[in-house]
Amino acid sequence: YLGQPYRIDDMTGEGHFRGDWLSIANSLINEAEETVDNPVDGQVFKDYCVYTTEAFGGIWTWAGPNN
Repeated sequence: YLGQPYRIDDMTGEGHFRGDWLSIANSLINEAEETVDNPVDGQVFKDYCVYTTEAFGGIWTWAGPNN
């Protein structure tokens, strides 16, 4: 689709085009930031976001399909 690769998540079998995965990533990271109080290092949110304290004092990162 418009030159975007189609990625399938190995864990869930869910597939989307790259642009869709980017939208999902942004949405889930925002949701995690708004709803999870006091996250801890390594905490997972909805299978795809992981909280890490290695950068910037703690951030949610995308752990789903990339590229």
